[in-house]
Formats: sequence, C-alpha cells, structure tokens
Amino acid sequence: MQQRLVPMSFLTTAGWVMGTLHVPGSSRLVDFLDHCREFVPLTDARLEAQSEALAFFGLRRRAIVAAIPPATETLASAQATQRTGEHEVWCLLRWGSAQGRLEVPAGTRVSDYLAKHSGWLVLRAARLHLRDPWSLQPIDREEPTVLLGPEHVVGATERSTAR
Repeated sequence: MQQRLVPMSFLTTAGWVMGTLHVPGSSRLVDFLDHCREFVPLTDARLEAQSEALAFFGLRRRAIVAAIPPATETLASAQATQRTGEHEVWCLLRWGSAQGRLEVPAGTRVSDYLAKHSGWLVLRAARLHLRDPWSLQPIDREEPTVLLGPEHVVGATERSTAR
C-alpha cells in the first residue's frame, strides 16, 4: 500500500512530540487520525523530554491536544461535494485556547455543527494561546492548520457572537 510520510508536531498531555506519520496515500489526514487505532504510530519521533530520536513511538490518540501538520499537507474538506462556509471560532482548551476558521456546511450554525460533530476540529489560520502546564510559560503560536483533539476541547463559540 502506498503511504505518504507526514511530519507532524503534537501537543500532548505530556508535552510536545514530533514525528512522522505514515498515512495511506488515499486517506485524508483527519480521517486517518479519526479512525486509527488507540496508538498513533510515529517514526523518527522526538519527545520534549528526550534528546535523541526514537525509531518508533506509539502515541496515544486521546492524549493529543493539538496536531499540527506541515503547511504543505492538503486537508481537503469532508464536505468537498457540498457548499460550505468558514466561521471564526474560539475554543477553550485545558491549558488555554485556540482560535481560527472552522469550515461547516452552508446554512448550518456553528452550535448545531458542534453539537453533532465528534471528531477532530480542523482550524485554519489558527492561533494557539496556551500555558505550558509544566513551566507555566506562555505559548503563542500561529499555524496554517491545527487539528484539535475532541477530548480536549472544553467548549467553543463563534467569535462574532462572543461578548
């Protein structure tokens, strides 16, 4: 089976992990993460707490707070065959927040989309405002795309309706 190698950065409940995902060539990255087994297999992994790379590292999927793909990774919309709209959203996370553009089907309110959505939230033109849970130092990162782990999104709102 043809695979593509996708270098990724992951913010986890135990710190940053960087490594290479082996994604089936025909799979969207978000679908792969939604449907992979409990442990995501990484090669050439680097952990925040270790200086040398690990040939293999199994990363527990539920421990991933945010997954950051390279800017070159195409994340085609799951709604590619239907009209969609982008909405500015703000998400509360355990150690901070994330904001960006969330794509939802046209005519669907963000609140209705979130009520039914159970997978990764894909934010484009994303900004992470976090507090490192160990050093308490602020982390402020802008990324073209961030995938938020569904277990770690405490809540979300559309920015235009936030007060």
